Amino acid sequence: MFRARHLRVKFLATGVILLLSLLYIHNITFARTGITPSSLVFGKCWAKTYERSKASQIKSLPHAFKRSIPSQNPASPLNQVLRSRLPVSQVNCSALLDGDREEQDRAEDIMVSNQRTFLSPQDFMKMAENCKMFRISRGYFTSPLSPEEENFSIAFSIIMYQEIEQVERLLRAIYRPQNVYCIHVDRKSPLALRRGVEAITNCFDNVIVIKNPLSVDWGQMSVLEADLLCMRALSAYKKWKYFINLTGQEFPLRTNRELVKILQDYKGANNIEMLRNRKYSSRVSIASVPPHGIKAVGGSLKITASRGFVDYVLHNQTAQDFLQWVKNTEIPDEIFFQSLNANAHLRIPGTFKGNTDSDDDRNPQLSRFVVWYHAPIQYPCEGKFVREVCVFGVRDLPMIILQPHLFVNKFHLDYQQFAQDCLEEWHFNRTRDEFLYDLQFDDTCYKNLDFVINQVHAT
Repeated sequence: MFRARHLRVKFLATGVILLLSLLYIHNITFARTGITPSSLVFGKCWAKTYERSKASQIKSLPHAFKRSIPSQNPASPLNQVLRSRLPVSQVNCSALLDGDREEQDRAEDIMVSNQRTFLSPQDFMKMAENCKMFRISRGYFTSPLSPEEENFSIAFSIIMYQEIEQVERLLRAIYRPQNVYCIHVDRKSPLALRRGVEAITNCFDNVIVIKNPLSVDWGQMSVLEADLLCMRALSAYKKWKYFINLTGQEFPLRTNRELVKILQDYKGANNIEMLRNRKYSSRVSIASVPPHGIKAVGGSLKITASRGFVDYVLHNQTAQDFLQWVKNTEIPDEIFFQSLNANAHLRIPGTFKGNTDSDDDRNPQLSRFVVWYHAPIQYPCEGKFVREVCVFGVRDLPMIILQPHLFVNKFHLDYQQFAQDCLEEWHFNRTRDEFLYDLQFDDTCYKNLDFVINQVHAT
């Protein structure tokens, strides 16, 4: 009887989280009118897809691995990675991901009583003296895991200022030899941190560090300029097709294979938030009239941008003129990319030619899952709020893994570290299982989004 009641409560909780996901993704309030059909379609589609995918994977995965890893060499780097990753030893991550309250309590007790020591820049400098051993011991995938991934390169920027271990774990999770990466270490950061990052990147041909970094300060032009520096550095690599900007406190919710499938569904479209509201209007009102007939909008700096969009940003005079203009606005990093994406008359590849007077009901921001303190629909935050953004803890894990976004923000290395530990284990297990069992990701929901259908195509 108790077990049946527990399962019913657990099922109900999952349903509530999925409903909140629908509301949160599309910024719907119950008092609003004019909800567009696409806003409801995506949320309902994702809820159905998640349940269908979960049931399919449970049915297809055996209790023990029976298929051999397809390699002739048991000592190959690929085999070593697949066999070297051990589960988190102190807690049961599966139970935490399922929302088991007893395990949540136990995990919190352990984190309070046992203070963890984290790897330092000096530790990484020592480990990286032998690059081959570093790549193997840290569990990097040094071979593409599928033909689709091998033929679809993605460029990433990582803007960081602290916590080398957290950044290295992010890099490890998203690293593939066919992708390219740029790391910007804040000029204000200790020299040892920069030296540690350089030691790591010296072990990879496709990871670069900005040589003359900026001092990045929130709300200033330097936030935008740090990403632009990485864009310029990454543009030297010719094969990548999409650019995603990250910070060191984020983590992927999709495997690389899933990212490739989603970005292929975008067909060159950008996923960049575009909002017209009083907050952003006041930030641009202090500046003169924008050049080239551009109507300024605002939104999150977190972007997923096509190669054509990045090339325009870096090389087109209109973009350079607008870049000069946004220097006179407040918080320019939330104006520049967003406005370029919202002005279809500029004919920038991948930009949105739909109705940008609406908010993200028509154009859901899927690049990042973030819980804000003052969101229209208040999503639960079981961790803590820092500057109005939720820093996630272990009790947030069941909610996080339900999200359709590409990445999640944010985690602090020294706060409830089992949250990121278990998310990392979950992400690796998904990567392993889709490789060993050729699991298929259902990307149906991403194919017919408005920003995909209503995009400006390259001429």
